[in-house]
Order: sequence, then C-alpha cells, then structure tokens
Amino acid sequence: MMLCEKYKEQFLQPEVRCDTYIGIEIKQVWFAELQLLEKFIDVCNKHGLSYQLVGGSLLGAIRHKGFIPWDDDVDVGMLRPDYDRFVQLAKNELEAPFFLQTPLTDPGRNIDYVQIRNSATTAIDLRYVDDHNTFNQGIFIDIFPIDGVGSDEVLQKQEKQQQFIRRVYGSAFKTNATGKAKIKHYVSNAIYKIAGPKNIDKKRNDIFRKVSIESSNEIGLVSFLFNNNRRNYWKKEWVLNCTNAPFEFLNVTVPIAADEVLTKTYGNWRMFEKGMAMHSGIDFDVSKSYMEVLRDKYHYEEFKSYNSQKGKKLDYETERGGVLRPIAPNENQTIYDMLQGIDRRENDFTNDVKDMPYEEFPEWCKLQYEYANGRLLPAGYVPQSIYWLYIDGEPVGIGKIRWKLTETSREAGGNIGYAISRQYRGHGYGTILLKSLIDIAKSGNCPELLATVKKYNYASKRVMEKCSGELVRETDERWYYRLG
Repeated sequence: MMLCEKYKEQFLQPEVRCDTYIGIEIKQVWFAELQLLEKFIDVCNKHGLSYQLVGGSLLGAIRHKGFIPWDDDVDVGMLRPDYDRFVQLAKNELEAPFFLQTPLTDPGRNIDYVQIRNSATTAIDLRYVDDHNTFNQGIFIDIFPIDGVGSDEVLQKQEKQQQFIRRVYGSAFKTNATGKAKIKHYVSNAIYKIAGPKNIDKKRNDIFRKVSIESSNEIGLVSFLFNNNRRNYWKKEWVLNCTNAPFEFLNVTVPIAADEVLTKTYGNWRMFEKGMAMHSGIDFDVSKSYMEVLRDKYHYEEFKSYNSQKGKKLDYETERGGVLRPIAPNENQTIYDMLQGIDRRENDFTNDVKDMPYEEFPEWCKLQYEYANGRLLPAGYVPQSIYWLYIDGEPVGIGKIRWKLTETSREAGGNIGYAISRQYRGHGYGTILLKSLIDIAKSGNCPELLATVKKYNYASKRVMEKCSGELVRETDERWYYRLG
C-alpha cells in the first residue's frame, strides 16, 4: 500500500500547526501534492536518480517535518544529469491522472523546469485566466534542474538568451492577442513552427547545460532565479551529498548541509515569520478536474464536452463500523431531518438548525463550511469543524471541534461537543462519536480539549468517563472535563 493511502484518513483532518489553523481544504491540497511527491520518489528510487527538496519545502522539512503551515506547494531540485534522465523516463512511468508537464508534452506551457500534475484536480493561476490558456492546470509539484553557476557575465548572457526564448514562445501561443501584440504573435508563431518544438526545447535547456556542475564552485537553480537572487546558489559541497528527513509521513532526501543552504537562502530560517504562499493566487479544487472548473466557472468553451469527476471522500472511520464525515457546503435533507431530533440548546450544545426553515439550511451549511476552513469568521469566533456520524449509512448525530478555547467557551460549552438525534439514542453512539472527535483533535494538535456537562445529564457524564475524561472542575450547574 502506498503511504499516502495508509495515512489518508488521519492526514485529511484539520490541525493547528505553529499556532496556525489548517482547515480541510488546505489539507486536501497538501495531500494531493504528497501523492505526486510519493510517485516522483518511487520513480527516482526505481531508476537510481538523486533529488533533494529545495526552497520552502526544504525549510518545511527541516523546521516543521512537513509543510510550512502557510505554504501550499512542493519544490524539488535535481542535478542536471538526473533531471534530464527523469524527464525522459517519466513519460512512461507516470499514468493518468498523473502527467509530466513540459513545453513539449503540453504545448503552450512556457516554463524552464517541469511539473508533475494531477489532471483530475484543479490549480488555476488566476493571473492568467484572461489569457485563456488551455494547458493542464491540475495540482502540481515543481521539479527544478540544479546547474553549474558561471561568472556574472555568463549569467547575464544566459538570462538574455532565456528571456528571448520565453518571449517568442509566449507570444507564439497568445491566441487572444490584439493590436501590435497580434503581429508579434504571428511572427513568433512562424518562428516556433520553422524552428520546431523539439529544437526550441533543446535550445532552452542547452543555455544552462553549457555550465557544467563539475567545473563550478557553486550550483543552484540558475534557470529559475538568476544572479539577482544569489541566495539560491550554493557551494557545491553543500548539496552534492544528501541525507534523509521526514516530510509529513514521507521519507525524503535533503542536502547534507541543509543548515548552510537554508541560511544562505533565508537568513535566520529558524525564526518563524508568517508569510504569504507563493501560489496564494491559485484557485484550488481537489474534487474536480481543471477542465471542469475552466468550463463551468471561467466559461472556457474548449472543455464543454468534458465529463465531470466524482469528488474525493474525507470520511473518518469510527469503531463499530461508524463513519464521521465533515460538513460539506451542500448538505441534503437527511442531515436536516436528523438535526430536527436535537433540541436547540441541549447540554450546552447549540443546534441552530432546530426549527430552521429548510430554505435557510443550504446557506447555513455554506457558512459553517467557510468557518471550518477558517474563513468569514465573525469577531471572537474561532475555526470550528463539524462532523456527521453515520451508522449503517444513516446520519445519527453531530460533533463539533472548536480549535481554540475562548473565555466564553471555557465557561460553557467547551471546545468539543456532540449530540445524537433523539431516535438514535441508547445505542452507545455518543461514545463512538466523542472518541472519534478526540482522536481527530489530538492528531490535529488541538492545544486543549474541554467539554462541559450540565449536572442533570448523567448520560453525557458517563460518556465523558468512558472517553477517559478528567473531571477538572465543577460548579453548581456544570461538570468540566479535560479530554485527550
């Protein structure tokens, strides 16, 4: 079994990392990228190719043992000989929906490195939506060649040559050009056809192959960041040899002198400084192909015949065959009906849907889904995950995890709670639900779990005790239990 499948259920739950809340949507994107990374590593291992994490992924591996909490991509570097070999092998090693994207395999994609994409997902760069690009825009990982670094004069010459090819190539595929840009398009398109795609791709890469790794004191991401950003050029002895490091649940390779590389790249890299992800302007969707999203959301007629893909499940299996499913933005009537069997205020658990007109229920679901992903939170609110407990395919209860305690919730309600619909009580479902919620919260590094129980509710008190709850306080009105 692939490690991604083994750890999928646990990984795809929310968590708090470095005091940053990470909702299910981001975890889905991370998981899709980990699937791509695992496949890449398998190909490298099979053919004896070396690689190493670079950039933010290297920083994440060393400092966080995985993704930086505010990052959303994976960057890999390969010494030029291994990189060239991988590009040749990957065409046969990758099967749908995985896809090796280069200017040759996907004409119109104007890049000087390669990407592995998942064609069944979406990662649309919003900066270029109006350009009407139809190349593969599935979720991806970046794979960069590591080349020898020449003198300043050589670097400047390389940059000019590269920029010329990029301009010609980009203009050749700019089909919606107008005015003078349209003339450039026709001229560039003629150059592209006369020279031929393979020759252009070879010239693009030969620009950097001319400076060999053996003859250089420094090596780095020359084709991606030029001499105006020397932080990505490193002493050769720092990166020629690698060692192992954990990255989430995968085992990856990193440069032996990762400390020196990170210091050169980021300065004081041990200090946490929250920033924006490089790909923060990307429309991600793990449940739909980019073709479906471009067709339905951005009105690309080219994909009007595309057949929709089914969404990915995020279910969490419980004991006795139960299943926890996180709230979706479009829940159906069976959930609404189940919630009518729970009072509006029941043992400090609030059920806003009780007696709510069904017409208002879809909007409530959408809002709760946004809260679960840390968005649109009103002042004083914290991210809250909602799960439905299913037994034999029927929804029987609701569970909530608030990912931080507030002054208000510390006094009443706590930050973990559950309720079983009236018709399903007396079967031990409350214990199943609470134990599963505790597991999710613990695996997600929720810093503290507190549940409150009204003193008349001895059934909930017994559930707390069955779930190893520790009675830490009581008042005339409530018991307070620390969980997990």
